[in-house]
Amino acid sequence: MPNLAEHLEQVERNESLYKDLCRLYTSVPQYSEWEVVALFYAALHYVDAWLASSGHIHPRNHSQRTAIVMNDSALIPISDQYGKLYRLSVLARYEMERPPLQEVRRLENNEYAAIKRHVRSLLGI
Repeated sequence: MPNLAEHLEQVERNESLYKDLCRLYTSVPQYSEWEVVALFYAALHYVDAWLASSGHIHPRNHSQRTAIVMNDSALIPISDQYGKLYRLSVLARYEMERPPLQEVRRLENNEYAAIKRHVRSLLGI
């Protein structure tokens, strides 16, 4: 199973992909669905980083991870934000929904930022 450092490295890779997509398509949301997916997977790896650092069993799938987020006292404060990013990533991946650029930026500045801030605080970084 990946460790804390590996999850944080993956966070950086997903954030980098998100930023690259943003730079490439500043005015036309060419790949807005992939921007949402990149944000969600960065959030997922923040959650997994916390789980790895706190001795939790590594979740095998999204359902297990979501259940942990909804029930772990340290993660409950971000459960709504995580759930929203997850749902929107599912719509992007399987329903081919392409959210407007403003919605993607709102997700970055609100839901994703809250998850990032909270987990980094839990990790002491």
